[in-house]
Amino acid sequence: MPNTNTLAPDPLDTRALRHVFGRDRRSPQVNDLSKHHHDNSHHEPPPPPGNYPFHLDLEDLLGAAEVDKIRQAGKLVFHTMGDTGHKDHGSEAQFAIAFHMVGQLESLPERDRPKFFYHLGDVVYFNGEKEDYDSQFYEPYDEYTAPIVAIAGNHDGAKGDDQSIPTLEGFQMNFCAPQPTHTWMAGHSNRTTMIQPNFYWTLLTPLATIIGLYSNVDGKINGKNKAQQDWLTEELKNAKQRGDKCVLVTVHHPPYSLDSSHGGHTAIQDVLDKAFADASFTPTAILSGHVHDYQHFERKIGTRKVPYLVSGAGGYEGYSNMHQLKPGAVPPAGVKLKKSNTKLPGFLKITVTKTAFAGQYYQVSRPNGHFSNSTATLFESFSYPL
Repeated sequence: MPNTNTLAPDPLDTRALRHVFGRDRRSPQVNDLSKHHHDNSHHEPPPPPGNYPFHLDLEDLLGAAEVDKIRQAGKLVFHTMGDTGHKDHGSEAQFAIAFHMVGQLESLPERDRPKFFYHLGDVVYFNGEKEDYDSQFYEPYDEYTAPIVAIAGNHDGAKGDDQSIPTLEGFQMNFCAPQPTHTWMAGHSNRTTMIQPNFYWTLLTPLATIIGLYSNVDGKINGKNKAQQDWLTEELKNAKQRGDKCVLVTVHHPPYSLDSSHGGHTAIQDVLDKAFADASFTPTAILSGHVHDYQHFERKIGTRKVPYLVSGAGGYEGYSNMHQLKPGAVPPAGVKLKKSNTKLPGFLKITVTKTAFAGQYYQVSRPNGHFSNSTATLFESFSYPL
């Protein structure tokens, strides 16, 4: 019997035919040491591998026919979370989360099925090592039969003992390749490399424009110059001019967090606020990782309520290393913490329609039974009008 749940690219659209995104776990083909980094430097990233203004259209991944289905349905659904890579711990949580994300790909109706996974950074711990991409990325998502795109986190850009290895080398080879290819870093996985045009870049879809930033190792947007900030301002201006109704900004380090381990990053919020002001445009939502828990903040900007979402419990923290909220900590004036989960790892499923930006956060239960179809439970639902 043919599998009707996998994405079917238009046979006439050769863009989608270049990619392989994963292996259906129901297929008959289906058959886990570097030291913790102490690198907190700001490393200037390599030259952009693609062309300005660093746009990637979803059609280049799925093909025109699949994207047209999204357009006709008036609904875009995708997964998002960060901090998934595991080292000495966390693999059990990462694999369990992947299991439930795959389950949604297989079981949900076509119009409700996630079309891609947008990774919020820290794909590989601790220093983005090329040799760890197999165990920390390709193997856990071997059965995730949809594209995986990403922004880089601090661990993806950090340098280890060998300072001669360029920053972001592994990330660039796996996510910013000029063409989809099968790499030795993928092990037995048949997933091909991604073709993102830069370390900060924009994904164009029929219903949402997703602007991804690189906050480097030290949690700062700007380095020797303000090129990325200026680019963000232009992207926001262009989105406003096009009349984009849903504009999402992603950045690994969260502007706001009440945890006791990392905390929020004022320098990032300052850059965002300056870009919002210079563009005279406020995005729909801000999505981040880095902090290993889930926090849903809401900020009042003018007449708008803007969600700031922290989804960094994607696996590395396991079940026993979740970041906890600092007792007595409160967000800045004008910002409210709506919901938080510091007990269980999980992932977000985002839904964008012509009238709303909505999300559902699912938590994954502890062993045993965490690979049961019933053990990813809905923790929070939210919706914001567009």
